[in-house]
Amino acid sequence: MSVSSLPLLLVALVVQSLIGSLVGAVILRAACSLFNKVFGGPIEAQVQHSEFPQTPKPATSVEDDDFTGLDSPYRSPNTPLSVAPKRSGVGVPEPEYGNAFVICFIASVINGVLGLVIGSLAITLTLPTLAFLGLQFLFLLLAFLVFALLIKRQLPTSIPLAMAVTGIFLLIGMAIVAFVTGISFAVMTLFR
Repeated sequence: MSVSSLPLLLVALVVQSLIGSLVGAVILRAACSLFNKVFGGPIEAQVQHSEFPQTPKPATSVEDDDFTGLDSPYRSPNTPLSVAPKRSGVGVPEPEYGNAFVICFIASVINGVLGLVIGSLAITLTLPTLAFLGLQFLFLLLAFLVFALLIKRQLPTSIPLAMAVTGIFLLIGMAIVAFVTGISFAVMTLFR
């Protein structure tokens, strides 16, 4: 690779990152949504929202009276204070499209630069096949960790949850690639 082709390569990397991030943002939102559906949803979605505040029902008899005055440590299920968030379930907040695009774009640029460095290193050193495969596995692991760390940084979540969302993101991406490849192969076979 000559030095004069480096600016063209960097422009191609940015264009590829922009186009890939547009699609990646949709996949990231789908991965977060799928994760939340499987594992109980984000905590914010568990809060019971009501358009109108609940008002206590008047007591019609002594049994219906809830005995919850201002000094009582007990709350009636009829009072508005009993509407509290349910904290069961583990969830990751679903990012807006713009935030998902930024996460995917930054990950794409970082992974593109890492790929260029590792690929150039492998070509320069003329590594044997096994060492080259090990280097590719190291790159895939680094790309996975970069994406998980960006998700953790941009969304209020933990590292294990970010890694789970990253795994779902990769599975959805591989399914899309397999589907498009299958359609392309079928079309090419029909017109042969």
